[in-house]
Formats: sequence, structure tokens, C-alpha cells
Amino acid sequence: MLTAPSISHIPARMVLLAVIPLLLAASDDTWRQLAAHDVAFAKGLASQQVRYGSDFEQVVQGRVARCRKIDGKVTELDAATLRQIDLFCEHLCMPWVDAWAAALAPCESEPVPSWCDDRSELDRHIGFGPYFEVLASAVRDASDPLERYNIMAVIADRLDHSLTRDYPYRALDHGVGLVLMEYMRSASIDETLSVARLLYSSASFGRRSEVARQLRTYAAASTTLSAAQRKELEECARSVAEKP
Repeated sequence: MLTAPSISHIPARMVLLAVIPLLLAASDDTWRQLAAHDVAFAKGLASQQVRYGSDFEQVVQGRVARCRKIDGKVTELDAATLRQIDLFCEHLCMPWVDAWAAALAPCESEPVPSWCDDRSELDRHIGFGPYFEVLASAVRDASDPLERYNIMAVIADRLDHSLTRDYPYRALDHGVGLVLMEYMRSASIDETLSVARLLYSSASFGRRSEVARQLRTYAAASTTLSAAQRKELEECARSVAEKP
């Protein structure tokens, strides 16, 4: 059963108190707004020529708690780095915690609704799909390759979170496949390989998954892939055993 987020940044009880007015099942608008925050984060980093990944995580580590800057830990930072941390807190961290806390709050009450323990029913109730629809549109419309990459890196990061790791696999696979398809329309071969590695390091997409199908389609259609690049894409597309 999925439970309300208890990320180290914010204790679950504090999150729930902060979102009492929102303690309802998440609506399509909730997930669209969450995706818009993720896009704003990706775009904000790209505007500073910052690539979202392990180097950026080192900037945040030890300087953020409960999705807020730790004042004593940021006083020596320059304005650009402070802006990056603000982007993380305001767009990547807090909206995610708030949205899931609101969506899953009923699962922490008694009696627990049946959808909390039933994957197919949970997916129908939570309705996470609009999140990916917004991200797919953002990837399609963005002109900056770094912004597009950062959106995909955010998705990979989300897939590695406990909430999405426990979410119905097929729904996530469909959503990520939708965004990946848009990304690969204009991404370079190296960018596509980089994103494929990111996605497969964060989630176990099986060989029959939509994500794997998109990679195979790309590999088959490309006339410029080297033998090594084609092999790597094909290995990504068949590397993980199918999940239920």
C-alpha cells in the first residue's frame, strides 16, 4: 500500500498539517500543476547551464531540510547557487511532497479505503497520467536541449522515489514511454543514450514495456547509430526482467 510521503526533508505529520485544506483525492489539475513545477525547475537550471544530476545533488545536500534552505548552511553561497537551491525547494521538493500527501491522506485514516491496497483501483483513483502528459508537451515544445534533458532527468529521479516505485508499473511505463517518444524526436544519439541509461538506472522496465519498445523503434529507424550505440540501446531494451 502506498502511504503519504515521509521523505527525510519533511516529517509526514507536518506535511499533512500543511495541506489539510487539500486532503482530497488528487485531481487531474493536481498532477498537471506538479508537472508544471518540475518543468519550471528543469527550465530554471537550464537557464544557468546547469545539468540536473549528481553534481547538482551535491549542491543541495546538507543545505536543505524539510524542503527549505538551512540558513546557516547557505550564507557563503553565491547568488546563482542560492537560486538553484531555491528552484529545488520551491519547484522540485515541496510541490511533490504536498501533492502526494494530499492524494494519499485517506490511506492514513480508518477505515482505510479499498483503493489503497489494490493497485489497479489505486491507479484509477490517483490518476497520475496527466503528470506525464504535461511533461511530454513540455519536452516537445522546449527549444533548449539542456531543458529537455533536465526534464528527463527529473523523471528518472521521480521513478527512483518510493512513491513511484510502488505505483502500478503499467501506468508508469505508459507515461514515461509517452515522454520518451517526444524526447527522441529531436534528441541526438548521445542524448538518447544518456537518457536511456538514466531511466534504466532508476526503474526496471521490462523487455515488453513501452519504454523498451520506444528504444527499439528508435534503434531500428536510425541510420546513423554506430554498431556500439545500437547494441547499447538494444541491451537497455531487453536488460531487465518483466515486472508484474
